[in-house]
Amino acid sequence: MGRGVFTMGEGTLTFIIPDEAYLPDDTEDFDLCQIYFEDTVEEILRALPDSYEDVWCNGRGRGIWESRHTRVIARNGFVNIGLTEWGDNDLYVSFFPRDDDDRFDWGINPLAHTALQSAHDKVRDRLGQVYPLRIRTSAWTTGPMTTYPTAV
Repeated sequence: MGRGVFTMGEGTLTFIIPDEAYLPDDTEDFDLCQIYFEDTVEEILRALPDSYEDVWCNGRGRGIWESRHTRVIARNGFVNIGLTEWGDNDLYVSFFPRDDDDRFDWGINPLAHTALQSAHDKVRDRLGQVYPLRIRTSAWTTGPMTTYPTAV
């Protein structure tokens, strides 16, 4: 049995950049694959609105670990942008609210949900011009991003 399709859970928005869209055909050359990966991360960061801080730092910082599989590569006062390599090197770009604001229940500022949707939509539209984005359609399948999900 294989691995399911990654999800960060309720309240997050995630799209997928398939490995064949950003990796070279020859995946035996680790250095070449790393270059293509770094270029893809830079493309994601360029697609973000200006309010986002780059915590990836051109690969030097390597992001902030959010969980066992996900690194935060950018953030602003409301939203984290996480990057997860899953399965066969597909990249999952997730948008989720920051939970470190002590003024609110669960640490989440209510404005985070609007900011999350806005950032997701802008990045999706920009990266959709470069990569054939996909979304999770079930626990085991993905489909082309032809519909635009909203956070719940």
